[in-house]
Amino acid sequence: MPRQVKTYCSKWFGGRTWARKRKNKMRLWYGGKIAEVKSTRGQTFFVDLESLPDVREITWRATPCRRTGKFYFGGRKPKNSRWATSHILLHRWLLKYQGPLDVDHKDGNPANNTMRNIRLVTAAGNANNARMYKNNTSGENGVSFVASRTFWRVVWSQHGKRKTKTFPRTGSVKPPELEQFINDLQQEGLDSNIATWKVESKAYYLFQWRKDNRKRNKCFPATLEGYQQALEFRQEVYKKIGNSNGNRLI
Repeated sequence: MPRQVKTYCSKWFGGRTWARKRKNKMRLWYGGKIAEVKSTRGQTFFVDLESLPDVREITWRATPCRRTGKFYFGGRKPKNSRWATSHILLHRWLLKYQGPLDVDHKDGNPANNTMRNIRLVTAAGNANNARMYKNNTSGENGVSFVASRTFWRVVWSQHGKRKTKTFPRTGSVKPPELEQFINDLQQEGLDSNIATWKVESKAYYLFQWRKDNRKRNKCFPATLEGYQQALEFRQEVYKKIGNSNGNRLI
């Protein structure tokens, strides 16, 4: 019978203090092909076994991302390194890249730093491969549902500048807060510069993407057909900008 490669996890090793510098603990997975490294705050990341010599040079620390809640890993450069900055990001350190492009994680997991999961992309490609926002209202990345709403808008001029304020209330009668705000403006001598009207916006589907480092968007009707049109248009856009990666749709 052919010899089968066992999927196993070794014990943690390393982590000793040497030259007043704490080293990260690590262990091996998947027949010794992938290593799991523990940062100083307890969060772990994965790298290829061939990358361990580079990883062991630095003490890695985890920093949370405010938008996604995921952890990115970095550390201070070694003394004899020619790295341009004093702080090093793990995914850039593994690719030995300091240029203007971004380093993207294909599966959207910053803890997976194996060579097959990290790649060089433009800022637009990195933004288009972002994970779905928690407040997404459509269930599809890049496409959001904007509900219809009614609100009152006040516009006035003050010190040569145009200013606006909105009051999100429904109904045809002006809300008391708006009347009080107008009275306050009139007391300041801005009677002739005040304009108020009711704004009624319709619901729609909004698709947003980045191209040439600029934010682009396109609206579609708030119907099932409009939703399908938004998904088809998104697929066409991502084909043009080359945003396909592995098993993920975008």
